[in-house]
Amino acid sequence: MNEEDSTSADRTRLNSTLGGLEKYGMLLMGIFLMILSGGRFVTPSAAFLAAVFILMFTRNTQVRTGMSILYVLLFLSLLVRLHDYIDVPRPVNFLLIAGFALLELLPFIVDRKLYNKLPAAISPLVLPCLFVVISFITSSFLPFGSMAEKAYTQVGNYELMQLLSVTGTHGVTFVMFWFAATMASLWASGFVWRRCRSQVIPLSVCLMIIFVSGGFRNIFDENESATVRIAGIVGEQRALLQSLRDAGVSNGLNGLSVPGYSVDQVTDALRVHHDDLFQRTRKEAQAGARIVSWAETNGVVVKLVEGSPEASPEAPSPEATLVERASVTASDLGIYLVAPVAVIADPDGSSDALVAEQTIENKLLVFGPNGDLLGEYTKARSLWNDRYAVGDGEPLLIDTEFGKIAFAIGFDLDFPSSMRQAGEADILIAPSSDWKTLSPHHSLMATFRGVENGLSLFRPVNNGLSLASDSHGRIIAQADQFRSKPHTLIANVPTGGISTLYTRYGDWFAWLNCLLFFVLMMVSLITRRRRNKRLQTTGLRQREDERDQSRITAIQWRDSERDNNL
Repeated sequence: MNEEDSTSADRTRLNSTLGGLEKYGMLLMGIFLMILSGGRFVTPSAAFLAAVFILMFTRNTQVRTGMSILYVLLFLSLLVRLHDYIDVPRPVNFLLIAGFALLELLPFIVDRKLYNKLPAAISPLVLPCLFVVISFITSSFLPFGSMAEKAYTQVGNYELMQLLSVTGTHGVTFVMFWFAATMASLWASGFVWRRCRSQVIPLSVCLMIIFVSGGFRNIFDENESATVRIAGIVGEQRALLQSLRDAGVSNGLNGLSVPGYSVDQVTDALRVHHDDLFQRTRKEAQAGARIVSWAETNGVVVKLVEGSPEASPEAPSPEATLVERASVTASDLGIYLVAPVAVIADPDGSSDALVAEQTIENKLLVFGPNGDLLGEYTKARSLWNDRYAVGDGEPLLIDTEFGKIAFAIGFDLDFPSSMRQAGEADILIAPSSDWKTLSPHHSLMATFRGVENGLSLFRPVNNGLSLASDSHGRIIAQADQFRSKPHTLIANVPTGGISTLYTRYGDWFAWLNCLLFFVLMMVSLITRRRRNKRLQTTGLRQREDERDQSRITAIQWRDSERDNNL
């Protein structure tokens, strides 16, 4: 076999062109599986197979035509996958979906350009490398964090999820698309072992190591440490909102910025809401809970306008009253109380309403068994809402008799690099809020942070699925607010954390993929230049041979003519 054959990836390329009907059938199957593999619909096996069918289409069509069709279908599929999934205005939603579709399309374009310009053994690495690079960039710089990462489609695939402790989400994404690219090449080769073994063997070995070690980690690395009983209480938000409507507030808490409602009725509604939280806190503590956490923003209070009749200089502010009550409750019950508070402030000093321009300070307060305020954490990121006060993003860490406990709020968990700082903790408590179309997937996504950082997760959620999981991502307890009332999550949570490579070294695998993609680009350029040079050399030799043959023919003809003349 010559050098051209040994280095060309054509050995495992399509040995025949798919017919029009066949290749478009492949495309439609890939899009259908794509719909089942993300957003509101999550099927782990569909996520592995979708890209196989799409590659069978893209590698068999012209770039401009094929990619235009694929982009339109990806856009339409995202309309289905993300319908009501992101709570933004419709025009913004269309722009986001157009951007997401482009990000999903780009790796297929690059694969189509490079897959036949690389040696066969490394050509399947183009697609997974670029997916990892894109997800790394988007999760680091875009406001929605890692929510769009393909790795989250593998929720429940516990063997593969253990890879998170080494590589983070990027390793799972890489495995998915490495599998797809290799299977597409295998299919294209007619499943001839001789033509695809250089691609299949490395993938098979890696998959065996990943799944066998992940299975052993789940079976033999059981977390047999002591546990602590934690109760998660989700306030009756519907009852509170109904009370606010009865008081003339038309748009929930946002309506507090609009004049025309009864201030006394609003104050009474919040008082009743707080009474319910403290009563249920007492009940769970008496039942044996050593830590009690409310859901995000359950402790809502308003910061009264200075100079208004409601803001008496002698009376304590609503926030101070709630803080004092929480401190006394924690001290009386001898528990750790996690009280998420939403302070609706008034930066403009207007007295037209209880609050004028609503700015929410979304934070949690942690009280110890002696009633002391042990720490305060302010939510660092908010999806599409710039009226939230912003914290520094570093999880709050507190040493307790149950180990070190980290605290964060809701959407902050969608930024894995920030949550790495919780890796030295044993438990992560993260009060959160979701909405119906985001549940239960958003809660299940949060279990990835537990595996990455080797800690247990406890996540009480407004309008969604509350859950607790261990350091392997396995669900310990769950409670769905849409199916149970009152909504309380109770779990015996392991208190022993596990040290992980991801906590120590962070996104090393993502950076490795950035380097690898650069190397693949260089190899493709070098290979192309060598081929062009080889073709040029071959062409020159052919022309020289033709000239030599012409000379020989002319000499032979001349000699023949001379002989005839003689």
